[in-house]
Amino acid sequence: MNEMFSWPWAALFLLRAYHGINPGMGWLFAVGLGMQEKSSGAVWRALVPTSVGHAVAVGVVVALAGLFQAVLPLRSLKIGVAVILFAFGLYHLLRHRHPRYGGMQVG
Repeated sequence: MNEMFSWPWAALFLLRAYHGINPGMGWLFAVGLGMQEKSSGAVWRALVPTSVGHAVAVGVVVALAGLFQAVLPLRSLKIGVAVILFAFGLYHLLRHRHPRYGGMQVG
């Protein structure tokens, strides 16, 4: 396997591993819902829409990246995505309020 092919796959694997162990991702909300309802079935029911939503989000990003890559040079695409991600992170860093959306009820 050549170096150009292996780096993107390694990055994808590491990103997926990070999402799997990061407590801020969807599995934490599934476990919280299960604890709130005192039911292990609630955890499994919550994991299904979380997994489907994640798969749809990844599919949309891959489709958009393929579409944009066909129209724009790869360097311009990389710079544009980096600027968007940096701006999004800066926005959330400077905004100090907690998001109010979602269905968890804390007692």
